[in-house]
Amino acid sequence: MEKDARRWGGAGGRFDLALATNVLHATRSIPRTLRNAKALLKENGWLVLNEVTR
Repeated sequence: MEKDARRWGGAGGRFDLALATNVLHATRSIPRTLRNAKALLKENGWLVLNEVTR
């Protein structure tokens, strides 16, 4: 998720829903990661993000 999906063969704007649980916090840049995740979604697609912390 740190790289643009087009760079690793992913298709942008293809998914209705993306689920991410306890994973996105481990990236170097959360804003960039979220932009890349958004790029994978169709218009009005949903990113369901769950991060558990103390």
